[in-house]
Amino acid sequence: MKNTRGSVIMPEGFTEEMEFLSSVFSSIQKDSGILIMGENLALGGTVPVIRLYLLKRFDLYWYVQDELEAFAFTNSVSAYNFLRDLPEMSALDLLIKMNKTPENSATKVNS
Repeated sequence: MKNTRGSVIMPEGFTEEMEFLSSVFSSIQKDSGILIMGENLALGGTVPVIRLYLLKRFDLYWYVQDELEAFAFTNSVSAYNFLRDLPEMSALDLLIKMNKTPENSATKVNS
């Protein structure tokens, strides 16, 4: 996968199970970023899931380091709203989303 900051090297079979949604790069830690992948996002599909992965840069390439978090949603609209809001979300808002409660539209998924 290419982006404006270089190529992302994904593990074999990674994109067969999930689809690429976005990537976000830190303005503070220049060698870190987040890869955002999705599963079951088609309307009317089973439980939509958005997974966040830590990206680390080595030389000219970005590598998937580890899965940070996975969120399940009741429907695709909620998943896409979360994806839209994620880059501007405060750390506090993200921590609240990570806390599995009935009030949250996102539910943490154990990987």
